[in-house]
Amino acid sequence: MISRLAAVSFVFLFSLSIANASVITGAGSTLAKPLYERWGKNYKAVSGDIIQYDGIGSGEGIKKIKAHSVDFADSDVPLNDVDLKKNHLMQFPIAIGAIVPVINLDEIEPGSLKLTGPVLADIFLGKIKKWNDPEITALNPDIKLPAIPIVVVHRSDSSGSTYLFTTYLSEVSPAWKNKIGSHLIVHWPIGISKKGSEELSTFVLLKKGAIGYVEYNYAQFMNFTQLQNKSGHFVQPSTLYLLHALDDVDWKNTPNFNRLLINKPGNKIWPLTAMTFAFININQKNKTKTTRVLKFFDWSFNKGKELAYQLYYVPIPEELVNIIESRWNSHSK
Repeated sequence: MISRLAAVSFVFLFSLSIANASVITGAGSTLAKPLYERWGKNYKAVSGDIIQYDGIGSGEGIKKIKAHSVDFADSDVPLNDVDLKKNHLMQFPIAIGAIVPVINLDEIEPGSLKLTGPVLADIFLGKIKKWNDPEITALNPDIKLPAIPIVVVHRSDSSGSTYLFTTYLSEVSPAWKNKIGSHLIVHWPIGISKKGSEELSTFVLLKKGAIGYVEYNYAQFMNFTQLQNKSGHFVQPSTLYLLHALDDVDWKNTPNFNRLLINKPGNKIWPLTAMTFAFININQKNKTKTTRVLKFFDWSFNKGKELAYQLYYVPIPEELVNIIESRWNSHSK
């Protein structure tokens, strides 16, 4: 069987010698930052190339790739076909993750508190102000909830996580959709703003009564909540429930992979499942650098799966990887 790397002729179009190390720069999603750092460390050991990734948020990463100031970008929000064509960009998913509500309530076991989408929206709208509010206690009759204020925490920067979280809230709450909507940056009605996932998660960990939203890998070390999914089941985020969100997606007929996985129906689906996407300039003058970038991603798909699992990401399934790499080849023609 021919290896996938051998099948990706785009990587070898220019018959390049890449014996000397190169610095490959990337920027964007904080969701993807730990993954790029781990992949980069291991990739350097086998290739010599240095991956420098700056987790500045999805929106800023897209600005940088459009300005040709980085070799690749990453965003948790895919661009539409028009925007990709206008800016000569190729996009493809590199891993599956999730957005997870997290709380600071020491007396409650992690993963035990149940929330519905409408209740979560009302918390972030400021309608539900205390943890022992009847709307929350009705969902958790077996948990003694404290009569303390809810401290809402959200992102201040241009964030794909914010876009995904507010997209979900817009789907489950007409009030949220009409008053706030969804975007990389929104005008939050209440709460405390923090820049980046690290600042937000640190604040939630330190502030009693706080609630925020973080990526799946951060949530592993925090008190996360259950959510009721679109099919009415209360679920916790898990590898299996993230993978199920890809069920029935026709990737072959989605040329630029621009699909969201938010709030899909299914008993075993986490409603805030997300993918994170890489972006490369198709018309980049430095073809050597383009080759190196794609070799890095091919290595990541082939050799970086276990590393992804260790960091609580879900690797892209083999069938989808084959489609992605065939698109690399088609973009070279």
